[in-house]
Amino acid sequence: MFTSRAEHRLLFNHGSSEIRYFSSISDLNLLSPSRKSLIRNKIKLVQYWVEQLNIIKVSGSKSIGDMLRSQNIVDLPPVFISLSESIRDEVLYQVKYEGYLKREILNIEKFKKIENTIIPTDFSYKKISGLRNESIEKLSQINPGTLGQASRIPGVNPSDIEILMIMIHKLSAKS
Repeated sequence: MFTSRAEHRLLFNHGSSEIRYFSSISDLNLLSPSRKSLIRNKIKLVQYWVEQLNIIKVSGSKSIGDMLRSQNIVDLPPVFISLSESIRDEVLYQVKYEGYLKREILNIEKFKKIENTIIPTDFSYKKISGLRNESIEKLSQINPGTLGQASRIPGVNPSDIEILMIMIHKLSAKS
């Protein structure tokens, strides 16, 4: 799979895979106890240093994290520099792209909420202003049962799903 085609690709950096999948691979008992311990330690170090780089002030009221996000050159603490390259890379990635990563996580949560929103069977797409003609045609033809299904129809874009979500919530509020 090309990450450039993946949804939420900002969360897929190569250094975070073992962090992202740790709970699943632990539950399935796929790792040795020593490997689990190493990953737990990595997770703790990454969380600690992300927090520290956002706290440690270097220039007036600006933290190291603020300086990194504004692409200013900043001296990193010697203790941080002595960490393994994989931990440093993951920390710097999370600090630099913090705002974007938070936005991606919010989008995922939002999508989970709308995924199972049921579209009424008698719903008329043609009566909704703002939907593109291609979307009206595809939605009328396929007649999805939920917003999640509608979002996976080729030719139906996120703005169309937003409009559908608003209209469905308006209809449910009236009844």
